[in-house]
Amino acid sequence: MRNSATIIGRELRVASRRRSFYRFRFLAACAAALVVGWFLLTDNVGDPRRLSQGLFATLSVVAFLCAALGGITVTSDCLSEEHREGTLGLLFLTDLNGADIVLGKLAASSLHVIYGVLGMVPILSIAILAGGVSGTDFLRVVLVVLNLLFFSLGLGMCTSVLYREAAHSFAAAFLVLALLTAGLPALLLIATEYHWVSSSSQAVNWFLMACPGWACWLSLVGLMPGSPGAGMNFYGSIGVVHALGWGFLLLAMRWISLGWRRTGVAEAARRDGPRAWSRWWNGTPEARAAHRRQALEENPYYWRASRVIRGPWVVWGVLGLGIGIYAWGCIVHPREYLFEGAMFFMAFLMHTLLKLWVATEAPRVLSEDRRSGALELLLVSPLTPREIVRGQELGLQRLFLRPALLVLAIDLVLVALYRRFYSSGTEPASEYLAWGVGIVAFVLDLVALGRLSLALGVTGRGENRGAIGSVLLVMVGPWALLFVTLTLLQGLRALGLGFDWGRSDETPILAWFLLTLLCDAAALGIAAWILPGRLRGIAASAYQRAADR
Repeated sequence: MRNSATIIGRELRVASRRRSFYRFRFLAACAAALVVGWFLLTDNVGDPRRLSQGLFATLSVVAFLCAALGGITVTSDCLSEEHREGTLGLLFLTDLNGADIVLGKLAASSLHVIYGVLGMVPILSIAILAGGVSGTDFLRVVLVVLNLLFFSLGLGMCTSVLYREAAHSFAAAFLVLALLTAGLPALLLIATEYHWVSSSSQAVNWFLMACPGWACWLSLVGLMPGSPGAGMNFYGSIGVVHALGWGFLLLAMRWISLGWRRTGVAEAARRDGPRAWSRWWNGTPEARAAHRRQALEENPYYWRASRVIRGPWVVWGVLGLGIGIYAWGCIVHPREYLFEGAMFFMAFLMHTLLKLWVATEAPRVLSEDRRSGALELLLVSPLTPREIVRGQELGLQRLFLRPALLVLAIDLVLVALYRRFYSSGTEPASEYLAWGVGIVAFVLDLVALGRLSLALGVTGRGENRGAIGSVLLVMVGPWALLFVTLTLLQGLRALGLGFDWGRSDETPILAWFLLTLLCDAAALGIAAWILPGRLRGIAASAYQRAADR
């Protein structure tokens, strides 16, 4: 325990001296304060009780999302990086054990998100002053946020031990979180729909206790009129989710002490593997040779970026599974799945999934080559930086071009279904405007995400940094700017300055589209400034820093 305390203390001191630590906490508090300002400027200010409950529920949901996604984001690569750089085994040459390493890495990587979430807590307590929210409701939400953050941190640490690549570790953590949060309620819904389980049975509550979102829901149930409150189901869910978090941490401690000793065995198993699976995934020797000849003729780096023959099949499989489930729902339950909101949600889900996939996949190969030193060797060959970047872009097109065209085709089908079932000739133009703007923004965002994530992933410490930066600018940026713009306009109107920004439904849609164009243009400009012109300097930057020291 002395080693653990020493490592944790050192990592906390190092992390507390970083400027980004204070910036993240400040920005989190500013974002929460901005939400408060928006609610204070709305027309519901005349009803303090309703205002406080809406403000409290909105800030609680934001805190839940930050805790769930922030935990796996900051920890999913902390041990994977040690695997890739080959330094994990060196740690075990000392008197450290698995618990010391896991707890030390957890303390170092989680400090930012912990203080960022805690920075939102004082803003959350403002709702108590307006009435309608009790101190018990506030403490219940804070307990859920901290417990959910601990769960996501443990989950990210566990997947970080199992995977070497940052994108694979994050994807695995996100998948487990999604299955527990949305998969368990969906499975329960199917079971009650087909009368396998009675909806009034106590077993339903026990089944949902392993769902991290169940405690979040129960913490807000007390705000609803006539609600009996959370009850023992709330504390049971807290306990189960907390136990899952400790279980993930214990698994990480156990596996990290075994995994580094078996690295050679694991690598050999992956190389030899089941012959049938290896031949299918990597392709037959003839297929690999044909693909290699074709790729090398087009662009040498394109072969490096697309060596996995069956890589596109994964994208097709995930999209096909989602589309198949939605098509099954349209056949079995047409009223629920052919509903207007369900159509919009299906399109939004497909767009978001493919965008996030492009952002995480774009920087992977080039960032790995920079980290291993292969990029510098490539740059002394006849290959130019422009050809290297072009080869990486061709690899992304091979993975995502046809799936993106499929998503566009599904969008057109959904528009046709909407026109078939909901068109009355009197519907507002904003409905079709939203579909058209969403489709155009989807195409532009894919291009901007791919190029910006590639550029930021090469310049940063890893591909996760590039993916997160591109997602924040391209996907989150337009919504944040729209929120700030509407807040400022509403504030001018509340001050009686006579500024009326209009009540048309098309106005916010067009404003969001213009902001999307602005963010995409900024992303493309940043990417063009970094790549390919600065690629040689980026590749040599590590050696230049070593020489300066």
